[in-house]
Amino acid sequence: MRAMAAPGYGPLERLASIDVPLPSPGRGEVRVRVMASALNPADYKVLLGSLKFLHARNRPLIVGYDFSGVVDAVGSDAGDLAVGDEVFGFLPYGPGNRRGAFAEALIAKCGEVMRKPRGVSHERAAAAATTGLTAIQSIRDLGRLPATGGKVLVTGGSGIFDTSAAFRWRGQRGHEGAAAHQPTSPVGCVGAAAAVGRTRGGARRRRLLRRTARCRSAAAAKCAARSETIGGQVTSPR
Repeated sequence: MRAMAAPGYGPLERLASIDVPLPSPGRGEVRVRVMASALNPADYKVLLGSLKFLHARNRPLIVGYDFSGVVDAVGSDAGDLAVGDEVFGFLPYGPGNRRGAFAEALIAKCGEVMRKPRGVSHERAAAAATTGLTAIQSIRDLGRLPATGGKVLVTGGSGIFDTSAAFRWRGQRGHEGAAAHQPTSPVGCVGAAAAVGRTRGGARRRRLLRRTARCRSAAAAKCAARSETIGGQVTSPR
């Protein structure tokens, strides 16, 4: 099979398509014919050598964590998974993982995959694996969102994590608020109860930024959980 791999840590330009043996599933494993895989910051940071602990130090180095595809072989004790099942999931982040999703096929443990909803494309399923679980862990576990009646404030709601968070808590007997960077953000479409947009351009932008900051402060006081996902340096308007 073909896979994208690097001979070791270094510039991303060293990535190349190579031939590797087609793996066979063992006990409690399935082989997934990869239809789509998603690129995350962890992938290129592992390749560059800045986050080596997220992957085994095997060579050639095949990375990629999030994937979606079709089961084409099963090992023993694979539960109710069968050849032909459409599944998605992500490989473990850690030094024990010698596998990668940037390949035509991969081996996954049965607990690392779940069946893909029929109405969701492979591309969307692959993109939602890590980010969806991160949204759940961040808001439900770290944010300690109550089981019922909680309100969630998501700021910076224009990326996949933010839209996953808004979608996940839609219909959970709570309300969601979102402050989006761009008016085209999809958070309102996926279930946010309210969205505060931002636009570009001079004095109007500064007024909107101040208004958004006030909305965030007022909303945060009423929310059981708040998700602040804006990365990098953040400068408050004067």
